[in-house]
Amino acid sequence: MRFFKICKSFYKSGLLAIAVLTFRDISRQTLFYFILGVGCCLLFFSSFFTLFAFGEESRMIREMGISTIVLCCLCLASLSATSTLFTEREQGTLVTLLCKPVAQRTILLGKFFGITGVIFFVCMFMGFFLSLAITIKGFPGDYRNFTTSLISVAAFVFLKLLFSFLQVAIICSIAILGSVCLPMVSNLGLCMVVYIVGNLTQSFYGIFQENGNLSALFWFILFFFSVIPNLSEFSNIESSFESVRFVTIALMVLYTVLYVTFILTVACELFEKKECS
Repeated sequence: MRFFKICKSFYKSGLLAIAVLTFRDISRQTLFYFILGVGCCLLFFSSFFTLFAFGEESRMIREMGISTIVLCCLCLASLSATSTLFTEREQGTLVTLLCKPVAQRTILLGKFFGITGVIFFVCMFMGFFLSLAITIKGFPGDYRNFTTSLISVAAFVFLKLLFSFLQVAIICSIAILGSVCLPMVSNLGLCMVVYIVGNLTQSFYGIFQENGNLSALFWFILFFFSVIPNLSEFSNIESSFESVRFVTIALMVLYTVLYVTFILTVACELFEKKECS
């Protein structure tokens, strides 16, 4: 009963309605179909780039495909999140929303959940397309165990995409924060810089550790692991499905939830102060 009360409160607050409208608006844009189409074409043609891999075709298709999906999701998330508030300010729909009995933080949270819903759909759709391509590549003539192989391949692909989705969710929250106080181009640059630096945190950590500079290492940990998201951990998962522990997945999900909550809290506070001023 408590779960239904929480769902009812979300529905009355307008959060669900804004999230659904955001999902619908993004899924109707040309950019959505362009990124989805280009991504599927790259997944399809990836098998032609592994002709000289000498037995490593399936692994290379998988790694190239996952990288392609991550790139497409990052582009879609950053572009959608940076343009959502800018477009609504230009069209005047944001003023209409603020005139209604809807909390300002509900607007930002609805935008975030709507965009992440689109990203989740893209990950699942392209992940199934990639799993199908890998399975067909591994079974050129014998399709008797096709379903079993497809399930095995899809299990690892979707596990990798889960970690990729967590990365994109973090970048999406940063894009929502930047859209409150930054222009569109600057916000896209911010997302790019955060993603690159976030994937290099372990490299910087190793450099400080090899040099033995403990004071610099302390400030590095304090700044980079508190402000900059540690995205490199999401990419450094094991190469087999069985070796990934449930505790690792739970810690990654918890880290993402805490970081996204912090960023969205800051975004809501800035958004309320900016609209009130």
